[in-house]
Amino acid sequence: MTAKMIIQAVNSDTYRLQFTTHDGDCILECEPRKSKSKAIEDAETLRRGVMEDGRYAVQRNNQGHFAFNFLGESGEPIGVSALFPTPEGLGKAIAVLKQLAPVAVLVDNT
Repeated sequence: MTAKMIIQAVNSDTYRLQFTTHDGDCILECEPRKSKSKAIEDAETLRRGVMEDGRYAVQRNNQGHFAFNFLGESGEPIGVSALFPTPEGLGKAIAVLKQLAPVAVLVDNT
């Protein structure tokens, strides 16, 4: 099984991109978009920028879990990661994203 960038319809006029690993774990979920073409643009933005460390805005929530926002070319949030209990887990998720996103299969589930 390979890593996937999956485009899903949230409802009749909203679409979302998710990045899943070869194990099916969702690492990143993008913001809802008003068109499928915008969700496809998110996939291309992710592919182009995934190797740039400045694209990851790390945060810690009130329960002490870690997540990151993946930022677009203008610094706008494109998507948010799953929550991780440790910074090491977050770092591993970013490493997996960097390794797999450039070769992930784009899947249209709309």
